[in-house]
Amino acid sequence: MANPTISSVHVPTVLDPAKSEIFYDGFVSEEVEWPELFLALGTDSATIEKASLLPPGSYNAAVQGDDIPTMPLEDGVAVTYTLAEFTIGYEIAAFAWRFLRTKPEVGDFIRQIGLSAMRRINQICMTVISGGFTVNGPDGVPLYSNSHDRGDGSGTLVDNLGTTALDVDAIEATMIAGMQMVSPEGLIAPVYYDTICCAVGNFFTANQSVTMALKNDVDGTAVRQTHTPNTAGRRVARVIATPEFTDSNDWEMFCSSGWRGEAYFAQAPNPKAWEDPDSGNYKVTDRIIVVAGHRNSWRHTYGHRVA
Repeated sequence: MANPTISSVHVPTVLDPAKSEIFYDGFVSEEVEWPELFLALGTDSATIEKASLLPPGSYNAAVQGDDIPTMPLEDGVAVTYTLAEFTIGYEIAAFAWRFLRTKPEVGDFIRQIGLSAMRRINQICMTVISGGFTVNGPDGVPLYSNSHDRGDGSGTLVDNLGTTALDVDAIEATMIAGMQMVSPEGLIAPVYYDTICCAVGNFFTANQSVTMALKNDVDGTAVRQTHTPNTAGRRVARVIATPEFTDSNDWEMFCSSGWRGEAYFAQAPNPKAWEDPDSGNYKVTDRIIVVAGHRNSWRHTYGHRVA
């Protein structure tokens, strides 16, 4: 998922140039997951309203000579994102600062603030995924649910929720469920899941399930390799393992071309450092104003809540 993330262009700073480079080095060096699933967007609003229209429906067979009937547009689901502010601040007493100002420890500390900023953004974004089993989304039910309204006003329900532990067969079954996904009009509209997202405890299980050439078969207590090719694993483009997931058994699949995770920034990391003119103390502060969500993209992901 080649989504753009925050770059040096998005991270203005009033640190001196040397410390700015140190902060940014820390910011981009952290291995995080959110850029794989979320697009970074800017905003000047404290709240963001996302509205949609009901889909147009299917084409109908025409009667030659008759006028084409028309229908009014109808509102679909809507969601409001409210941005939140996150801050960090430190102060070095004037006496200590007199001896620390040229020490490398100050630069190391600034770098750690950059790391902290990226980790916080990662936590905010990945909570959208980990909370997908319990927190209601734009359509009024959790991201992973068996009660999604199909979207045409008919009341027909569609599900994207499973309970199967992560293995080759579960990946295969999830892909099949995606290829049988229906559009709001009730037509088959295949979704091709190509990305696995899981807790770090399942990272090696996921990679083994994707990379093994042949499927395993369980016979009693013995596991033997069959001659059945692992074709499902070959279709998985990437495995994303995140420490943000508190449940080590839950896992999800995503369609990289259809999933629309969004992170809205009114203020990206923008650290400031200065010597207080009255006290002489050295101060470092920063704030991030951000919210993360998704654009009712439940068809393009499938989650398993494993007991």
